[in-house]
Amino acid sequence: MEERKPVPEDDMGTGWYNQSSNRWHVVMNNRNTTESTATHNDAHGSWNPHRHTKHRIEAKAMQCPPEGCRAPGAIVVEGEEPWSTYFAGNGTRDDLVVPSHLRVVFDLAESPAYRTVRVEGEVVFLNDGAPARVLNCEHLLIFGRVIVGTQEAPWRRGSRAEIRLHSLRGEIDDGAIVGNDIYLDDKVIFVGGEMSMVGQPRVAQWVRLSATAEAGDSVLQLDRPTDLEAGDRVSITPTEWPGLGSNPVQYEEADVAAVSESGTRVTLAAPLAHRHFAGVIGAGRDSTVQLRAAVGVLTRNVRISGAMLPSPSQGQG
Repeated sequence: MEERKPVPEDDMGTGWYNQSSNRWHVVMNNRNTTESTATHNDAHGSWNPHRHTKHRIEAKAMQCPPEGCRAPGAIVVEGEEPWSTYFAGNGTRDDLVVPSHLRVVFDLAESPAYRTVRVEGEVVFLNDGAPARVLNCEHLLIFGRVIVGTQEAPWRRGSRAEIRLHSLRGEIDDGAIVGNDIYLDDKVIFVGGEMSMVGQPRVAQWVRLSATAEAGDSVLQLDRPTDLEAGDRVSITPTEWPGLGSNPVQYEEADVAAVSESGTRVTLAAPLAHRHFAGVIGAGRDSTVQLRAAVGVLTRNVRISGAMLPSPSQGQG
């Protein structure tokens, strides 16, 4: 197909090749557009795709890095190995590859901080109820499959699965190359295949206070039951006028120390720094409204996080 620009008459499925950017473009809907929105130019006299009202998909040709491409093949699992055995000799800042013919079961409580983990086959986190399964790496490149719980078998309650991304800023080889024109910087998960991360749903992600919590209090009274547990982290929204200091909006986060059997009385690990109101206030003309601080559940048992590797160079968390 010849190089050209989109026009209002382009129907769904119409495609064109832009030689200057080495991209294929395909229109993905039949949404009507006008001449003014479809054929305008930007300040430099070229077409600006961000203003075009038709949805489209781009496919860009990739080139190999200098050492050549590792083109992943189709996943055909022919064997299974525990991570602790298959990668037993690997440590911090090593590059790992899971080949396309292999399923590797991640069975470590916590891995070393690898550099790049490239998955061409399948990685399955062992969901056996262990307290934690933590994979540490700087870059995770997925061309095959990574499974951390599924819809049919979510990650077990009481257990934590985590992918923790690290970085070392200032290192010459910092980053990962997928193609000559696709360079991934610090702490990246690239999904060119499949990734499933399914944890346990929470009974309630947001609840409200049933009684005002004063500054210095360490107990929250909630308006409905929750499945909070000791060790969970919650947020409490502000209700007072902004003040001065390091937290003028009076938003707080707190760790849970204990929860009543009913799930409505939560004891915090440390006292609150601010007042959080819950009650009925007048709204004029004999009307009232309820104003109650909200409490959000921040803890999830499946998560992606960032961390910092110890290094003499400047780190990035």
